Amino acid sequence: APSTLTDLVSDRDGRSVERDCGDMFNQAHSNSICGVCGHSSKNHTAPYDRWEVRWPDIDVLEKLGEGRHGRVHRCTLWNREYAVKILKKDNWTGAALSNFLREMSTLASLRHPHIQELVAGVTDTKAARKGTSSLAIVTTLAENGDLRDVIIKQPPQLTESKWITMALDIAKGVEYLHSLSPPIVHRDLKPMNCMVDRAWRVRVADFALAGTVQGRLDDDDANSDGQGTYDLSMDLVTLTTETQAAYMPPE
Repeated sequence: APSTLTDLVSDRDGRSVERDCGDMFNQAHSNSICGVCGHSSKNHTAPYDRWEVRWPDIDVLEKLGEGRHGRVHRCTLWNREYAVKILKKDNWTGAALSNFLREMSTLASLRHPHIQELVAGVTDTKAARKGTSSLAIVTTLAENGDLRDVIIKQPPQLTESKWITMALDIAKGVEYLHSLSPPIVHRDLKPMNCMVDRAWRVRVADFALAGTVQGRLDDDDANSDGQGTYDLSMDLVTLTTETQAAYMPPE
């Protein structure tokens, strides 16, 4: 079975070749749901060739931030500026690697004005361990940093109505995640994971802990189209205990 997302990609002729996800990709989904296609991550196929790039193609520039598992830099790719999150070398195994693969696969399935957009990824763990590559996710660039920085700086051009609009941006992004089938729960929503672009538009980011909600309500709770609805309140403790304590729901 393939061990990384790189083993899943098509040949370089542009043909979309579908192969099994493999053990490492399955481990990136604790609930056995693929973030790309939304189906069981066991014994299914999905195309990934559109996201993979070579590490030398990315020109890494100044550091924008750093977390426990990785660093975020400004970068250029295809003559455009983006942000690149580089996984630290001591996190190339175990849960940190699984979270990295899960974040990339989740982002690959999402498209919304208020969700951080995946641009490309470098997932070749074999090359990384040989020292010829790294593990990284390239996303859209947030020129004004994260929401925590914006709150601290209090830019004078941000009026009360603009702050309200930014809050609504986050709500719209979360609403989109919860409207998917199955719904995606972020599990780590906080100001540091809300990125602000040059137009002060906010995008929800960092899906390393994101998970899907499985299970449907009774048929009595079916929608008008006859489809059951997902219970977002189920397993509340399981869904929230991995985030920082300061941002947990009080219950």
